[in-house]
Amino acid sequence: MPAETWAKLEEIGRNKMAYDTAKVANALFQADGHSLIHEEHDALIHIGGVSHYLAPPEHDFATDKVSGEFEGEPKWTRFEGIELRHEIARFTSNSLKALAAGEMPPAIGTGLAPEMEVKLRMVQDELATMVAAARPWLELTGE
Repeated sequence: MPAETWAKLEEIGRNKMAYDTAKVANALFQADGHSLIHEEHDALIHIGGVSHYLAPPEHDFATDKVSGEFEGEPKWTRFEGIELRHEIARFTSNSLKALAAGEMPPAIGTGLAPEMEVKLRMVQDELATMVAAARPWLELTGE
């Protein structure tokens, strides 16, 4: 991202470590005095952190100093206060990988708040539907 964009984000108090394009556009749009209205869409489920978990920027991985190989989880998962986002992103990512491979997704853990268990079940159901719809493409591409 250009240095002047980072400077503007810092000026408006939105200086985070990483942004996706839509968040930058939204922040700058609002900084220019425009307003946004958030509307839920029945066909969209957003699970924060999944894209950065599945495909973090290259510099975001911890790298083994000896082998040079990526190890463990992306660096962002170690930040304080991000634990729940990390667990949900990992669970969702592992569910997606398993379903795409034709395997059973991981079990939903115990001891969760009832509303979290409901959400995670919904996420797995939606992922299963999405993977089933994409199955012909996955088979075509050998994924």
